[in-house]
Amino acid sequence: MPTRISLLSALASALFLNAAQAEEYIFTLDAPLEEISDGLYQSLKISPLDAFEVGNVHYVVLDASNPVQVETLFSVYGEWPLSMSVVDAEWSVFSKMSPEKKLLNLTPVHCRFCVN
Repeated sequence: MPTRISLLSALASALFLNAAQAEEYIFTLDAPLEEISDGLYQSLKISPLDAFEVGNVHYVVLDASNPVQVETLFSVYGEWPLSMSVVDAEWSVFSKMSPEKKLLNLTPVHCRFCVN
């Protein structure tokens, strides 16, 4: 039978691994992101995954380990997003959806650096 310490150690390891995994963040923007260097994305360990527009509203999908990295990106970029959401579907499925359907598969999350 596992000891209490080994169970706690396994739980802590699982939590650490989940925290280190990247997540897809969707940002609502006034205008598309432009002229961000690959070097900046690489230094912040952010991958741009998708960008789309619905009804003159712009969205960008960024893969990052945490929102602080993305906050740094927008700080350097000099423009702030309107809101932030996370993807409610597997990326392989989400990426193939129409832009309108993508919006139905988002969960809004608190964004301390968003303007709304």
